[in-house]
Amino acid sequence: MALISCPECSTNVSDKALSCPSCGCPIAVPPTGSSVAAPTAVTVTKSRGAYIILGILFGAFGFHNFYSGHNLSGGIKIGLILLAFVLDAATGFVTGWSLVAVVICEIWALLEIMVVNTDPLGNKMT
Repeated sequence: MALISCPECSTNVSDKALSCPSCGCPIAVPPTGSSVAAPTAVTVTKSRGAYIILGILFGAFGFHNFYSGHNLSGGIKIGLILLAFVLDAATGFVTGWSLVAVVICEIWALLEIMVVNTDPLGNKMT
């Protein structure tokens, strides 16, 4: 076993090491046929109760969507409310577009918390 210099950070590393312990740069390619296990993916289950509470309290703003991983839906809700707020502010808050947008998004959120029970990858919320 010899010490070699890492090509990235110049740290002394064993020639048997697969990667540099300092920077993670690959040092040696594992021989073919070796039994190097593939990394496993870790999934984190989301709580359905937390999803429902976030949907009831902050559903108009899409917080429950961001919690469950439905980021596009949450982004659309925030965008609608911000657009309505800007339109409402431009008219001196006379038209009430912000209130209309919040009510529509809250109804949308209440429908979602009744229907959605999985994250975007199909994992069931517990």
